[in-house]
Amino acid sequence: MHRPMTVILSALLILASTLTTATHAATGTPPQPNPLLRNILTVTDRVSSHPPVLHLIEVTAPAGAVLHDDHAALVYGLHGAQVITQPGQGPVRVGPGEAWSLGAGAMHTQRVTVGPARFLLFFLTPAGAPPSASGAAPGVVQRMLYTSPAPVTALAPGSYELTVQEALWSPHAPLNGPHHRSGVGLYYILRGALTVVAAGTTRTIPAGAVHYEDPGYVHRNANRTAVPTQAVFFTLTPSGQQVVLQDTPAPPAPDATLRVYGAGGPLAPMRAALEAFKARTGIPVAITAGPTGTWLPAARTNGDLVYFGAEYVMDAFAYGTTYSGERRVATEGLIIPESRTSLYTRPSGLLVRPGNPRGIRSFQDLARPGLKILTVQGAGQTGVWEEMAARAGVLPGVRANIAVVAADGADAIRAWDARPDLDAWITWTSWHKRLPRTTQLVPIDPALRVYRSTPIAILRRTQHRAAAEAFLRFLQTPPAKAIFMTWGWSDPPVQGGS
Repeated sequence: MHRPMTVILSALLILASTLTTATHAATGTPPQPNPLLRNILTVTDRVSSHPPVLHLIEVTAPAGAVLHDDHAALVYGLHGAQVITQPGQGPVRVGPGEAWSLGAGAMHTQRVTVGPARFLLFFLTPAGAPPSASGAAPGVVQRMLYTSPAPVTALAPGSYELTVQEALWSPHAPLNGPHHRSGVGLYYILRGALTVVAAGTTRTIPAGAVHYEDPGYVHRNANRTAVPTQAVFFTLTPSGQQVVLQDTPAPPAPDATLRVYGAGGPLAPMRAALEAFKARTGIPVAITAGPTGTWLPAARTNGDLVYFGAEYVMDAFAYGTTYSGERRVATEGLIIPESRTSLYTRPSGLLVRPGNPRGIRSFQDLARPGLKILTVQGAGQTGVWEEMAARAGVLPGVRANIAVVAADGADAIRAWDARPDLDAWITWTSWHKRLPRTTQLVPIDPALRVYRSTPIAILRRTQHRAAAEAFLRFLQTPPAKAIFMTWGWSDPPVQGGS
């Protein structure tokens, strides 16, 4: 059954825009940019007994040209005008933005009255038939825009509606909801550019380009340009079914990544341990390190474990206090207390410039007048220099030579690089492992060493409790211990009994 109907889109767009504005004015909500219409311009029924091949052709014809054809087709006017005559119907004028359907099996005539005329022709052929339409006439130019590479087997034999639709997106229109077609279709972009997001990929279709859609192709559209985007759709839809169907977004796949956050000092061995854990288990991992404030918001959202460079730093995090016991950012209750694990320790040490140009042979030498010392106040090193200097009996002399007090390890590295006049750096021996080209380790009396543990705990918000517990167990195995030893960690010192 052939059901011709033509609609002038521009008038409907104005009407739709007016109705949209009126609706928002009545409700008090601001208008949202989205497609104003998916308006059907013309419809016809066609019975398909074989999987069809789809074609979209741009035809340009001079004034007075007469074209004859018997394909079932959809005509969409781009420029100029033509009069279409079919058996049993009166003449129909098709101008820009107007569409008309041509029935199959009966010869129809297209006569260009305002030329040159340019129009799109969407039609079907059986497999193997020549992809041409609008029988040859002098001055007529046909440009093939799209031919399906094979018959569309996704369409079963039956009754189908051929439709032409148009849609207009406002500038910067956001992604609409996921949807698909019950049949197949072609987009032709008239102006602007359309963004299509589907199955994790994003495509931008510019003006003059074509995009094909299979049945069930779930996608979303947006206009990410500063100008309106207008498209015309040619579709083949099973009779009685909706052309466009809305889809409920599938829930996002759960993120299986085990995410660890913590201090920058232990980053190297912790990252190496995570990679070894990943190689053993196949569990994806990620680590973020630095001052707590730089990663805390992310850890609240997706973190699984946190670690620090000293037990008292973990205490402050666990109880929501500063190192001196004052209240600070609300981190209290973020970790699972019973999951807290104390790993290997780092001994404090003394670093100097390569070649030791100032001849520093012991910790006591740091009290010599004229030396410039770098220390760290924070990030697990609070009070380290003071305790070492007090044990060595040179606290006043060392204090007098401190030239730079860094906030953390990263700040200390920057100072060491920027200040070549700094002679010595009181820090962890592990930093020499990370900075072998710019530091040299001076042996000191073991009795002067200060040790800090590396505590780690599971966050309450973890979605990967089993994986987090497995990583904690792995950290206490010989392979993980070997990783930490390589980077300068050691077992906790054993005190002699009485």
